[in-house]
Amino acid sequence: MIHFDAVQKAFGHGTTRVEALRGIDFDVPRGQMCAIMGPSGSGKSTLLHLVAGLLHPDHGRVLLGDRELSAMSSDDLSLMRRREIGIVFQFFNLLPYLTADENVALPLRLDGIAHDEERERVARAMDMVGMTHRKNHQANSLSGGEMQRVAIARALAISPSVVLADEPTGNLDSIAGRQIIELLRMLNEDLGVTTLVVTHDPVWGSFCDRIVRVSDGRITEDIALTGSGGAGRA
Repeated sequence: MIHFDAVQKAFGHGTTRVEALRGIDFDVPRGQMCAIMGPSGSGKSTLLHLVAGLLHPDHGRVLLGDRELSAMSSDDLSLMRRREIGIVFQFFNLLPYLTADENVALPLRLDGIAHDEERERVARAMDMVGMTHRKNHQANSLSGGEMQRVAIARALAISPSVVLADEPTGNLDSIAGRQIIELLRMLNEDLGVTTLVVTHDPVWGSFCDRIVRVSDGRITEDIALTGSGGAGRA
């Protein structure tokens, strides 16, 4: 599903040049839930941005399915993100004065989805994350955990093949964070959505199929966890 082939990425020039990734090779099979872990500055978020097509590698290839992302036009990449990749951010990125439902509907409206289908998708996504009872509340009236659930619903409303989560529990307390981890795992199992999570939180290790540890732009460990559900999916 996701394929990194000898990927290198650097930022800056001369004395300010930073080697973010130094020849990364790994695959994430369809349906797997994989956590990318490592210290700050290790290259974790760069990996996620490459999968989203927000960055291009300096060398090597990143493929989503059979498509090499760096060979796609910016318009095609934007379309892919809008229709195939659900992204969950640490800081939610909700519009505060829109309702929860309106926030979830935004990517569908940008894609010109018909109104009736939009309502059905929003209702289904909100039900999946247990937020139907808060659908008409403005985002700025929700708790942090509730806002992250709405953000996950927004990612799911497009019916993605891949969900990318960048420190999705980093701005939550331990109880709300645990609930979000459990929710993403449940959705991964129920929907079969390939899920790639960048995190510092070691609790993710109890829920993911696999942990890939990164340090100084290199993979230092690649651990398949016992009894992983997604690792064996075709």
